[in-house]
Amino acid sequence: MKRLAFLLLLFGFTCFGQPLTVEIHEIDARGLPRIKLQVYLFENNIPVQRPGLAAFTLSENGVPLPVDVSCPDSANINHIALVLDNSGTMSGKPMASLKAAASEFVDSLRVQDEAAIYNFSSGGTKVLDFTVDKVALKNTISSMSVGGGTPLYRTIMMALNDLARHQGKRVCIVFTDGDDNSSSETYLDCIAAAKAAGIAVYTIGYGNSLRSDQQLAALAAETGGRYYRIFSGSAIAGVFKEIAGEVFSLCCTITYTASSCTDSIRHIRVGATYLNVTAVADTVYASPFRSDTLTLRVVAPPEVAPNNNVIIYFKLDPGLHTGLRTSFRFLVRYNPAFLEPNPLLPVTVGTITQNTQVRLQNPRPGVLVFSGDRIIPGLANGNLVGVRFKALPTDSSRPVILSIDSLEFQAGCPNVVYVFPDTIDICLCKRNVIAWLPSLRIVSPPGELRLPVFIADTTFEAVPAIFTSEIFYDPLRLEPVGVETSGAASEQASITWKVPRPGLLRVEALPAFQPAPRNVLYVAVFRVLGKPEAEKTPLILPTVKAYARCCPVVGQDTSGTVLIDGFCARLSRKRAGIALNPGRPNPVRTVTTLEYSLAESSPVTLSVYNLRGKRIVVLVDGTLEAGTYTAQFNASSFPSGVYYAVLRTPGEVVMRMVMVEK
Repeated sequence: MKRLAFLLLLFGFTCFGQPLTVEIHEIDARGLPRIKLQVYLFENNIPVQRPGLAAFTLSENGVPLPVDVSCPDSANINHIALVLDNSGTMSGKPMASLKAAASEFVDSLRVQDEAAIYNFSSGGTKVLDFTVDKVALKNTISSMSVGGGTPLYRTIMMALNDLARHQGKRVCIVFTDGDDNSSSETYLDCIAAAKAAGIAVYTIGYGNSLRSDQQLAALAAETGGRYYRIFSGSAIAGVFKEIAGEVFSLCCTITYTASSCTDSIRHIRVGATYLNVTAVADTVYASPFRSDTLTLRVVAPPEVAPNNNVIIYFKLDPGLHTGLRTSFRFLVRYNPAFLEPNPLLPVTVGTITQNTQVRLQNPRPGVLVFSGDRIIPGLANGNLVGVRFKALPTDSSRPVILSIDSLEFQAGCPNVVYVFPDTIDICLCKRNVIAWLPSLRIVSPPGELRLPVFIADTTFEAVPAIFTSEIFYDPLRLEPVGVETSGAASEQASITWKVPRPGLLRVEALPAFQPAPRNVLYVAVFRVLGKPEAEKTPLILPTVKAYARCCPVVGQDTSGTVLIDGFCARLSRKRAGIALNPGRPNPVRTVTTLEYSLAESSPVTLSVYNLRGKRIVVLVDGTLEAGTYTAQFNASSFPSGVYYAVLRTPGEVVMRMVMVEK
């Protein structure tokens, strides 16, 4: 009776304790949104020999998701193709280490498993056909000699074609220390052939001279294998041992598509039902992630002198996770008359693509093509990549626009990437330029404003120049209708104007305008129509650039991009009763003086606002008699930037721009 009780007790523990368990051993999310799990099934603590008979389920963060499952079967035969590099660069210790590691791998084969040996001799050779004879396999490996080239992809294709004719699990293991130098086939051909036949390719890149990391990594990743990058002979044995542990293991590979790329913490639950018994395993995993939207913008230095070099970067924001494979391709457009890539090599040091292989091509003048395939980011944030340009000699200072076009970008889930251009000024020298809009008023709108943009400069004389300007306006009250050049300095130039978005008018005088030899001139006349309902509205002229022999620069004693006090007054039904003059000095480092006037007694406030519309200081607040007054704005405690002085009475508002420079 005691013996029977013991047997019943034992039977109860084995059948009703934990007869089936699930273990999640590894999670790979580098191919986000596809996530791969390695899962083991145990029955009474013994690995299940045929886990493919189990039915699996998976949920992520509580959401059930469909899965693709691949499980080994002990009844199947493994077919292994070993593609081993025996080119001339493998002589000595590398070849000895490779032979020892490959022979140890052969010892891992099961009795029914078959393997074949391939090397690079004679443009790619099958040295030994598939066999279960471990002695013959090891003798073939030990007798390999070095010499010859590296027909890498041709030899891989030979092995893949042979593997495709076999049944069961098929694996190709590739070892190389160099780049392909004699194949007509490419790594893309190998990927297509392996995926069509369901063959997993494991690639091992060895040594310091290897340059095909990205191709070998893509070949492994796309086919369900792994890529190993090693630099010492002592590491070869460990890699082959790790591959053997994975190839001959009884774990199942479960692959699913994540519900989101923005989640970093994923709660994964895997269920398995085997022989009518169900088990569940849970884990929490911090996966790679990225934002739903990204921006890629050209980042150019403000200026460069002719015959000098400059690095242009392409900044990616908010960046990428360093565990997330990324592929991209985009064009960069520039003016080849003024810039040339020098040299034609991508700049990756200190960028997201650091220690990766980015390709740069120059298919025609004025166009660069950057591309990278399934790279693992070297850094998480900052510039994606850069390029060196040389500024070419020119007869005049001028702006050169660099823009991004035809962007293809993959970093996990489908994403949206916004691109932004930038401008670099090629500068021959510096020159001070002051520009402004006059104060104009309309008594009885609707009517048309004719707004000349004035430049005060004694050094332009008759030198051809390039003129660009922007005007911000209220699209509800104003409508641009044209640009006039009659009598202006740009009369002989080609004038273009456009409204890239409501509220912004952009004008260019190209290729040149001829400033007259006088101290004050106007370069163009903007025509703006006032709508009937408009009584008052500001018109802001933030920048004017006039390039001639010299280059405009923002600053206290510099020339150029002029931060202007140009607010074309307002459309008003009565004569304006207040006025506000620009501060002096402007730009200002410490204190500037603002002059304002009132036509009649009135309550008045004079305040300073930053660009975000926040009032930072009140200079005047009270009732004043008619007259002219001054107020001082102490900018010493405020950061550099653009500010607005706003004079307000119950019936009118006047604004002036103040530039603070430290």
